[in-house]
Amino acid sequence: MPKYTNPEMPDVIEKKPSAFSQLHEGVRLGIFLVLGLGLMVLVFFYTGALVGRYIPFEWEETLARAEVFPLLEPHPAEAQAKEQALQALADRIAAEMELKPEITITIHYRNEQTVNAFAGFAGNIYIFEGLLSKLKYEEEVAALLAHEIGHVKNRHIMQSFSANVFLSIAFALASGDSGAADSFGRVVMALEGLQFTRSMEKEADDEALKALEEVYGGVGGFVALFNTIDDGGEIKAKSYEFLLTHPYSDNRIARAEEFAEDQGAALDAPTRFWAVDANPEAS
Repeated sequence: MPKYTNPEMPDVIEKKPSAFSQLHEGVRLGIFLVLGLGLMVLVFFYTGALVGRYIPFEWEETLARAEVFPLLEPHPAEAQAKEQALQALADRIAAEMELKPEITITIHYRNEQTVNAFAGFAGNIYIFEGLLSKLKYEEEVAALLAHEIGHVKNRHIMQSFSANVFLSIAFALASGDSGAADSFGRVVMALEGLQFTRSMEKEADDEALKALEEVYGGVGGFVALFNTIDDGGEIKAKSYEFLLTHPYSDNRIARAEEFAEDQGAALDAPTRFWAVDANPEAS
């Protein structure tokens, strides 16, 4: 009959080294440095964005002077009429958006074929002919304006600016070279800022949907705006600049449909043709 014995256990059990422990010490140090730098970037970025939200609106006036004046030149009469019509419609929309008393909205029409629109410092909003010429209905133009006013209301411009400043500080601390920090910081700002920008876009969209419901009783203009921008090949191809800063039109249309269902707002197609000489108050 075989005998069974319990072998003595060795005093030291050798463990198979993990893949991480086998890495060269310098490689491991590099990984920790990259992770630490990434964490610092996130902390500085979102801290800067938070600080920017609470910077007094009046401070943007100084930044706006550098931004606005180089872009402006005398308008011919037709361009002045378009700018005045856009301003009148923006004033009507802004009146429903509960802006703080110190926030003012100023429309700048640019007679250029760039397919874009954006909000700048101190409530300055720029609308380019290349995009405006694609919009057939007043409700589409109103949706565009309401979205940009939403950015102004929520201080998104100053948030982005402040976050960029904080990122520059972070890279200056990390590199000890302010020039390197400035160039490298721009790259990381573009990568890290993408998700943050989408978050801001959603916030501005929500503001626009609420304003459109108040003014028109529905959000069909919002849906029409992004359907126009994404209307197949030619318009979508020419709209790349606007789409870069205003991504995922399909998702935004779905958001408008969800909003309409939740709030009982109409999704009817727009009916008011956009005309420069129209009186928005009479619509």
